[in-house]
Amino acid sequence: MDATLTPSSPEHRTENSNEGARANDAIKARAKLNLLLASDGQGKGEILAATIENITQPEITPEIEILIGQSGSTGVSATLSASTVYALDLTKFVAAPAISNAVVSFGSLGVGSSFFDNNIKVCGASQNGTCANASIRAYTTQNPSVSNPGDGLWNATDGYGVPIRMTATSGSKKTIRLGQSNFEVLQTISFPGSQRVLTFSDWTLGGISPSYAIEADFTNAGAGVYTATLVLEYALGQ
Repeated sequence: MDATLTPSSPEHRTENSNEGARANDAIKARAKLNLLLASDGQGKGEILAATIENITQPEITPEIEILIGQSGSTGVSATLSASTVYALDLTKFVAAPAISNAVVSFGSLGVGSSFFDNNIKVCGASQNGTCANASIRAYTTQNPSVSNPGDGLWNATDGYGVPIRMTATSGSKKTIRLGQSNFEVLQTISFPGSQRVLTFSDWTLGGISPSYAIEADFTNAGAGVYTATLVLEYALGQ
């Protein structure tokens, strides 16, 4: 069985869309977790793959250029390349929970302590404007070979999706839906326009833990295989 899932095609959207909210957002990076689970009495749940998709400039070693002026004096010009480091904290994620006809906890996912971004003036239509906030948001995708997929962990045989819920830092539970335009925001932080760098500590201001509990409701699920790719996206907005 091919366990590698790829993003769904763009047409998987609903009328209740976040498309307008995304108009001037800058999506900086995505973390994707491919999930394959079986509800068969024995129970199996595992991360089959975890990849980071950095959609901005890759990390580049800063370049130092020596300039010789007309007067013979020597000047130094330093170019600091854009760098975005985005990784998930998987230490509290339960990769293989026992699956039964109940609400199943997968522990939690969080922002990794290595988070860093020095390229945060990328908002607006011109993609070089000042940003005012950053967010972590979640949605799922499905293998494009699956006909008419739906929200949640999807069973293609039954045409049924097990609801996935994640707890935002506000304490509210968000039902995670299919498609990028249907994202749910798990955490948002604000920062002044004069700020030039975001680090992990920005996500923890006020004693907040950038960690998001995740559960799947198998209460009404029949025996079978359920799949989804869970995407946690880091984005900047105005």
